[in-house]
Amino acid sequence: MSLVKASNRWNILDPYERGEIRIVRRRDEAWLIYRNSTRRMLAIATGLSLAAGLVAGVIGQDPVLALGVSGAIWLGLFGLNYLIAAARFGGWLSRAA
Repeated sequence: MSLVKASNRWNILDPYERGEIRIVRRRDEAWLIYRNSTRRMLAIATGLSLAAGLVAGVIGQDPVLALGVSGAIWLGLFGLNYLIAAARFGGWLSRAA
């Protein structure tokens, strides 16, 4: 099952490019299992953070600054988007089921 439209959008605020939702029934229980892919968001965040780190390194002539800028931007773009998406998607799925 596709969670988003198949398109060529590179919007980092749309973290999941595809996913799978399954219902597993065992005896009297039913489990809702989901798995999402964030590869596109990882590629975008990594590319943008490396580019920003390169610019910071060239301007500041300091490799430690470049590494710090890259790391901070990557954590902000990928890390926070991932945590927010994971928290919101589970709640959305629970309400939808």
